[in-house]
Amino acid sequence: MDEIQIQLNGKNWKEVVTSQSSLFDINKLHEIGAYFSSQFQGEPVESGWHTIQTDEIVKEHRQHIEGKVCGYDLPVLISDTSTEPSQKRIMLCAQDPLRSGETEPRVTVSAPFGVSQKRYRSAKTGPGIVWTVAAHLVSFGYDVWLTDARKLWFPDKNAIKALGTVCDQMLIAEMKLFDPQIVVAFGNQAAGVVGRNVDASQRRARKLVHPSAQRAGKFETKVKEYLEQIKDLEVTSAP
Repeated sequence: MDEIQIQLNGKNWKEVVTSQSSLFDINKLHEIGAYFSSQFQGEPVESGWHTIQTDEIVKEHRQHIEGKVCGYDLPVLISDTSTEPSQKRIMLCAQDPLRSGETEPRVTVSAPFGVSQKRYRSAKTGPGIVWTVAAHLVSFGYDVWLTDARKLWFPDKNAIKALGTVCDQMLIAEMKLFDPQIVVAFGNQAAGVVGRNVDASQRRARKLVHPSAQRAGKFETKVKEYLEQIKDLEVTSAP
């Protein structure tokens, strides 16, 4: 991979992340996004979960979230360090903001796959694979929008039903504002959500196996397999 400087949440991130304001206070999201950027750059920052308070949840949706264990991943933009958005854009959609072991009733916020943190980016597991794929895509000239297909996670799977429409609307808004030519969904569940919301006439979408479900093999081989499948999308995409 060519050496290239990468930034997190630069370029038009603030514009695209307004897609999330139908659920959460945009100023709070900007604050967390700036924290992730600083963390990515290696600046000393406090550790631990970010949380969204009740008054930072859009009023009409508070009753469905308040007092519950809830996970949310703030979408991030991975790009080179220029200021202008690239003409080549790809969206990578994970499944959901899983919070294994979390029991405290609050909304915890992370970056998808924890990519703001070096320990996850350098892991030889799923987060490291996705990060390495994204970094390669940046070196190929892409801006990469990393997000979740399902916007919220609750231990009780039924809890999301009341928020299904607004969560779908958030994903649609992300696609409209970021305007990717290619949308990749990792795993069956992400593909189901993307499939019912993507405009197939405007974008090329494909399901790829979730990193946790990849067959055993070398790290480099897994990264290469993803890149080859994405390259195939690029070749067959409409201009």
